[in-house]
Amino acid sequence: MSLNWPVCDNILLIGAGFSKNFGGLLASEMWSEVFNHPDVRRFPQLVRQLDESWPDYETVYERVVLAAQDSAEASALHRGVLDAYDKHDRKLRDPEGPIGWIDCDRLGEMLQAFAPSRGSGMVGFVFSLNQDLFPERHAWGRLHFGTPTLPGFGALPGRYGPYLEGGDGASLTKADLHRAPTSEEIGHQAERWITQGNLHWIKLHGSQNWRDSAGRDLMVIGGGKDTQIQQEPILRWYWELFKRTLFEARHRLVVIGYSFRDPHVNEAIVHAIQTVGVDLVVVDAIPWGDFRGQRRDGCYWGDLASHIASDAGSRYLSKNLADYFPHSSHDTRGVDWQEFRRLLLSPLSSS
Repeated sequence: MSLNWPVCDNILLIGAGFSKNFGGLLASEMWSEVFNHPDVRRFPQLVRQLDESWPDYETVYERVVLAAQDSAEASALHRGVLDAYDKHDRKLRDPEGPIGWIDCDRLGEMLQAFAPSRGSGMVGFVFSLNQDLFPERHAWGRLHFGTPTLPGFGALPGRYGPYLEGGDGASLTKADLHRAPTSEEIGHQAERWITQGNLHWIKLHGSQNWRDSAGRDLMVIGGGKDTQIQQEPILRWYWELFKRTLFEARHRLVVIGYSFRDPHVNEAIVHAIQTVGVDLVVVDAIPWGDFRGQRRDGCYWGDLASHIASDAGSRYLSKNLADYFPHSSHDTRGVDWQEFRRLLLSPLSSS
């Protein structure tokens, strides 16, 4: 596939830690929701598997649900995971939750650093590994940085728009469930989906309100994510778009809230580092020593950490979004945010 327009220098990749800033659940918290679900507790063997896998509920999901979809245990675990995502969504839309702790105007200003400027002729990307509805709930109504497009599913019209029938504060209804486009539909329309002057929000692992052509939940969960992606046309196209964007030219890839546990994602990043060079900026509250000392077998961990440590344009910022955008202050001259902003607006390194 080819891109019709050049991509902005800054590309954003987000994981569960990004949504956590707004009340979302981390993997360990999702595990707790699944582990304590009443349907799951009916099966001692299933509870034992989850206990032994803490905090990795996805491995158990792969083993039980993806491998034996017709079993009673599989149905119970699937329901537990879906209800955990519903809890995640309820927390994201809670007006008294963490969404009120962050100055969203300033966050919207940050996201503008990934969007094309007017008349630039470029395209921008936010690649998300999350299946939650954060962009649908908040991208327009609260972040005020414009309406991103969701290729294959239309734009995200925002807080009171039709994408979520009840607005950003309501639970999902059947009207909010969307069927993924077929291979034929993608083939006829994909070239028109990536458009000049727009910021595109790409959900690489699907979404909790998407359904495939057979009406099944379209979320990539468990091991073998690369295999699951190849089985669904829209996700396969999204993945090719992610790789094509990374390899198109040298970029600054800003990673917020991703734990680097997905080998297929890390492999693509390392390949881009080795072929075109990437300035890798990681924003994570974990101290660098703890981050650097982690071991992720098969996840290209050493390559990624070494690149951050040695590349002139790469950074590791031990922060969370509330450090940059505290709601208690509307001072746009905050030191942390201004330093981060200067980094995002700086030229790419020449190394």
